[in-house]
Amino acid sequence: MREPEIVVRSFQSPDVPQLHGLMRALAEFEGYEFAVTQTDIIERGLSKSPQFEALVAHLSGSDKLIGMAVIYQIPYTYHLKPNLVLKELFVTEQARGSGVGEALFKGVKARASVLGCGQLLWTIVPWNDKAKSFYSKLGGRMEDRWESWICEDISA
Repeated sequence: MREPEIVVRSFQSPDVPQLHGLMRALAEFEGYEFAVTQTDIIERGLSKSPQFEALVAHLSGSDKLIGMAVIYQIPYTYHLKPNLVLKELFVTEQARGSGVGEALFKGVKARASVLGCGQLLWTIVPWNDKAKSFYSKLGGRMEDRWESWICEDISA
């Protein structure tokens, strides 16, 4: 009997409850407050002008989502091509080590290619050495030309 195949595809409205659950699980794993609702996902991801895209992974013959990648574009940067930002990549604990993360990352790279992007960018929490190793094996490297900065006080 053949092993089920990993299917990676764009998310659709029936996926919203499970996608929301995966997003929440990532927030818990990384230890940050999660404020996104299912309505937010619909309004911001499935509207006529979506603010993000999401790829989801499941095994063939199953509707149970086992991973997700959330992406968005930064249009026309200094090299006159958009950048694709991988905001979140998450695989359920049970599916880790089975190729789901690699399939999702390849799906993100393929989307970047279709969009004509010049770069694929992402961040990793400093303590997640497994993620650093994972991305290194897939051709990623730590950016050494720029530092990440943040300003949370954006009041006028």
